[in-house]
Amino acid sequence: MLATLKHFPGHGDTRVDSHIALPVVTSDYAGLDSLELVPFRAGIRAGAGVVMSAHLAVPAITGSSTPATLSPAVLTALLRDSLRFGGLVVTDALTMGAIVSQFGPGEAAVQAFLAGSDLLLMPANPDSAIAALVAGVASSRVPAARLDASVRRVLEIKRQLGLFTRRTVALDSIMPIVGSKRFLDAADDLAARSLTLVRDAGGALHAMRARRGRTALIAYADEQNSSVGQRIADAMRDGGEGIDYFRLWPMSGSASYDSARAAIARQPRVVFVANVRPISGKGTIVLPDSLARLITVTDSVKPTVLVALGSPYLLDQTPTVKSYLIAWSGVRAAERAVARALLDQVPVTGRLPIRLPPYPVGHGVMIPDAHP
Repeated sequence: MLATLKHFPGHGDTRVDSHIALPVVTSDYAGLDSLELVPFRAGIRAGAGVVMSAHLAVPAITGSSTPATLSPAVLTALLRDSLRFGGLVVTDALTMGAIVSQFGPGEAAVQAFLAGSDLLLMPANPDSAIAALVAGVASSRVPAARLDASVRRVLEIKRQLGLFTRRTVALDSIMPIVGSKRFLDAADDLAARSLTLVRDAGGALHAMRARRGRTALIAYADEQNSSVGQRIADAMRDGGEGIDYFRLWPMSGSASYDSARAAIARQPRVVFVANVRPISGKGTIVLPDSLARLITVTDSVKPTVLVALGSPYLLDQTPTVKSYLIAWSGVRAAERAVARALLDQVPVTGRLPIRLPPYPVGHGVMIPDAHP
């Protein structure tokens, strides 16, 4: 396996989904140099083997609206020459709207290769991409030396990984290694230490940690996460908490929300668990408005804790919620960590790595002690 840095030269400061259209980063070079490029420099120094390009325009570097994936100024002059990256450059998916809406599959492949990419990920039409590259080499539009350079990089990476002596992995060896207690314990430790309590103004989370009781747990995620919140519910039941679990989906209608309100009414306190994550082509990363309203209303009438298992920006839609805990991920270890935090089995000591207005980078409500 190879560590990959993405999406170069930095996709954070954008408001457009590049699966749909072309985002534009408006920072000047000084801004890019002091912010976006910092983690890439660190990753390159640490020995990352691959960098993935971004489908976005960076006029400060290119002087135009050319996507970074298709720009020699980004992938060759900046990444190869200035940052001295010698590994593999791979494009983001060439099927994405920022590319496919402006360029044909063949031309996009040729321009990405000439810009400095070694690997072309998911061309919109692979046959057209291959034919265009073959024609480009035949016409000398794609210099043979340029092709040879990428081939050598790929072969060298394969040599370093030992793929010429052993090309396959014994599948029955994966779980005894990756699924071993040592790795599971490490995952649980990382998940617990990353928990970040943004605020607990009403003391709902502190009160839940202090004594067992009955709680309505309302879980939300997209259709690809059918079990969201269930591990939290099971672990809390095992810890002595009475849990009334109800699941909401993006397509949930008024009847489902009535059922959720009924579960909330039956219990003296509520935990909302939401895994809102980026989905290709969706264009938004938000809670349904109906769920945001339910959280806000519930928080105004009884002790409520909102837990983010995905996007940390749920406060944008629920600014008055008094207790907000971020677990950053919907993986099993993160759900276990949330349950342990609610049961007072682990401290809560994470700090924000992002700005979450009105809270700055580094903010976090500390609960340094636990009573397992």
